[in-house]
Amino acid sequence: MSKKRPYEQGNVGFKIDIRILYDSRHNEHDSLASEGAEAVSVSKVHGDLTKLFRESKDNLDDSIRHMLNGKASDLSSWFLQANGLHAHLGSVHLTEPGIYTAIHQGTSITHATSLPLTTSRKH
Repeated sequence: MSKKRPYEQGNVGFKIDIRILYDSRHNEHDSLASEGAEAVSVSKVHGDLTKLFRESKDNLDDSIRHMLNGKASDLSSWFLQANGLHAHLGSVHLTEPGIYTAIHQGTSITHATSLPLTTSRKH
């Protein structure tokens, strides 16, 4: 599956993607899809989360199709959506043929006061 994503030439900003792969003998299979950005609007967060649901479903389909030749057991695909200091972790499962379930696995909120501060000192 191609991971190329079209971006406009003027789209400049903080963007990060993390991928966790399973490397079989013939192919690489994504186990985690992720999106990360600085603090953005609620609509952007929901849009990114929806995109991650689709991407995780595609990753799960790819794993079932290529790794197990259609014999699905307890496979899942994971997603991580980070917005500033807030992160959402979830998984997508094939519950019945053609029926997928996204499950919220956890949320992490780190307050700025709990971050270690470093200062540079001139000697």
